[in-house]
Amino acid sequence: MIAARRTLPVRLSPHPGEALDSWTEALAARLHCPLGDLTTALGLEAAGEPDKEHRGHKPPNWTVALDDSEAHTVADACGLDAEGVHALTLMRYHRRAVIVFPATRRVDRTTLWGRANGSRFCPRCLAESGGRWLLAWRLGWSFACTRHRILLTDTCWQCHRLQRLRVPPAGTVPVPGHCTNPGPGSGRAVPRCGADLTSTPVLALPQDHLALRTQYLIMESVRSGVADFGLYERAPVAEFLTDVRMLSKNLLTHPDQDELTWRLPTEIAAPYEQARALPHSKTSPTASRARPGFASPARAEITAAAATLAVEALSLATTGEAGARLAWLFAPSAAPAPRTAASKYQASELVLDIRREALRRLPAAITSGAGPRRTDRASKIPSLLWPAWTVALTPTHRHYKQTFRGLAHALAVLLILDGPGDSIARASRQLGSCQPADSVAELVHRLRRLPDWAAIDAALGQAMRYLDNHNCPIDYERRRHLDYNTLLLTEDWLALSRRAGHFPGDDRRPFTARRWLFERISGMPADQAPAAFTLTEPRQRNEVSGFSTHLTPELLREFDQYALTFLNKHGATGEPVTWTPPTAGLQVLQLPGTLHDRLPTQEIHHLIRRERLAPRTIARRFNVSVDAIRAVLHEHPAPLTLRQQRANGRLTWELAEQLSAQDLQRLHHDEQHSIKALAEKFLVPATVITDLLERHGVPVVLRQRSMPKIDREWLHREYVINRRPIPELAKAVGVSTSYLRRRARHWNIPVRDKGGAAHAPERLFGPAERQAAVKMLRTGNYSVYEVAHELGFTTTTLRRHTTKEERSHVPKRSPRPRPT
Repeated sequence: MIAARRTLPVRLSPHPGEALDSWTEALAARLHCPLGDLTTALGLEAAGEPDKEHRGHKPPNWTVALDDSEAHTVADACGLDAEGVHALTLMRYHRRAVIVFPATRRVDRTTLWGRANGSRFCPRCLAESGGRWLLAWRLGWSFACTRHRILLTDTCWQCHRLQRLRVPPAGTVPVPGHCTNPGPGSGRAVPRCGADLTSTPVLALPQDHLALRTQYLIMESVRSGVADFGLYERAPVAEFLTDVRMLSKNLLTHPDQDELTWRLPTEIAAPYEQARALPHSKTSPTASRARPGFASPARAEITAAAATLAVEALSLATTGEAGARLAWLFAPSAAPAPRTAASKYQASELVLDIRREALRRLPAAITSGAGPRRTDRASKIPSLLWPAWTVALTPTHRHYKQTFRGLAHALAVLLILDGPGDSIARASRQLGSCQPADSVAELVHRLRRLPDWAAIDAALGQAMRYLDNHNCPIDYERRRHLDYNTLLLTEDWLALSRRAGHFPGDDRRPFTARRWLFERISGMPADQAPAAFTLTEPRQRNEVSGFSTHLTPELLREFDQYALTFLNKHGATGEPVTWTPPTAGLQVLQLPGTLHDRLPTQEIHHLIRRERLAPRTIARRFNVSVDAIRAVLHEHPAPLTLRQQRANGRLTWELAEQLSAQDLQRLHHDEQHSIKALAEKFLVPATVITDLLERHGVPVVLRQRSMPKIDREWLHREYVINRRPIPELAKAVGVSTSYLRRRARHWNIPVRDKGGAAHAPERLFGPAERQAAVKMLRTGNYSVYEVAHELGFTTTTLRRHTTKEERSHVPKRSPRPRPT
């Protein structure tokens, strides 16, 4: 049977909101007894978990949580109720302002900015209460005293160390309101600092200061358990504090901390900068720049700065207003933000909505010389900016997700924005909403963060001024609303390609041509095309992008002629198919891209047709983007070579216009011209004549070839006795070498190996022949063939008996001309 504990002879009631450790220290001071004796009398066992750093056992942190038996024991000893004792621990704010694990008396620091040890304090509150510490000062969200209108203090003014990190020694009598940190020295009997904390200097704030209003909103929400202001309507306080933590984390990790300081109230801006500059140590709090946002900031100044800006945005009426207020915060930066570890934490839908609205707002730094609003400018700008301008204004090397068409639309959006604060989503809708609003906003902000933004901004200003002062020959607003369902049907494509002498391609080629022509006429991406031929697979986008390699000058002329007919039919009479503002003014700017008119068009044509290189390979050779090469090919297509014309079927179609079926019948059947003779007559390959005969249905006449008469005696005499090679004999009688070899084997005539010497078998390549060969080779005036012929040997024999180094002086052969 457990004996009942006796009640204390002197009792001391806790102050409202006081912490358990503060009350026990005040009670020990009132009883004039060591703190260890009091905790034993209260039934709080001092044994805890091993503490490797300080040796022995670390006492449990009773201020975090008590179990029910401990709470009842303390309540019985002091004449209190158990609920009142539990209210002295952080369990009072459990699941509202902090997450507590009661079984282990630990605080989850990765959620709701919990703090297990340490406490801020208000020196004036300590002075008025006789050194009693409030439990709320232990919360990560406490940074100001709204009663005395000052920022809370973190450290002792004498030892400059954090308060309430550990329990005072069990054998000492506490002195409320004084620093209990150990002074200089080591050992268990080291004297305490003992500084009077009520004398700590404080930062006073004016009445109704933004930081004080922020602290009041936070603590009132914690007390009531709900947030009912601004963007919240009776929302759980934990949800509100989670959003504050998320925004604060973004604020503390923002690459440009000078901009954050500029937006802070002047009273806390300088203290914030001083707190961030403090060195990091275990005993002195810092800004925790190694992992900002992971836990509650160690300094009240930093907490006040982050929470003030975050709550100020969350207190607005709509997410649009909050997004406009935080547009500077969420704008993507070229410099990466510091990495943070924030486990068990994700952004809420509200914060994501604010971020979307912020990204859709035009930052103040983007002006582009917009000037007064022009409502007609959208009709002068295509949904995708002109390719020549896009290639010049976009970086050559960029992230693969920053597509050419996405950047073209983002640049077009920048041209119709009215100025700072204008909605990017509205401008994108005005141009046809070719991309999701969030993607457009992301690209706009990425462009703004480029090192070359000043030049891009100047180029956009030139385009704006030109459009405002000149008439645009194309009404892009009308083109965005034309009916493209009948654009380039399959029969139109077949007729067009036939006129251009172009191979129609497989079943996918007509759809690729329709999509390419849609982008050329409408100025919109093929994703916006009618359902009959819109993009449905990723490979179709690659096919449209690669269509530039199939273009030829003849095909482009047919496309443009068809496009003019289509536009006239739909009321766009007198408009050109495409148009681009002059780019002469861009040559003086240091733009990140390439002016495509500076690229060597003829050399690109040669690489495309002659060397058959892909546009991406050509782009790497010129150190430009592949879009620059495609832009050149769209305006100046590469003509086909004769071989490619034959493979493309153009020679067949051109000859078909000269020769009818009756002409072929007369030439091939009546006059008995062979296919080879007809090919030589019309200067085309024989395969073209064969295709044309098949196209017109003219049967091919196969004439039996008469083989020359060869007898065994002649072949034996010339090949074996006279030592003439088989190729020479085959050419003399008009047969192939393989046929003559077969006849020799049939007649049991021994056949020499290919390349075998026709000279006398007793002739050997001895030392004298080798010395003569090396001497001729080193002069550099003779080729291997000439040396072998001079000495009466084959080139194979000469190469077998000489080294590569000895043949290195042989003059190089000129390259053979490539067939065209």
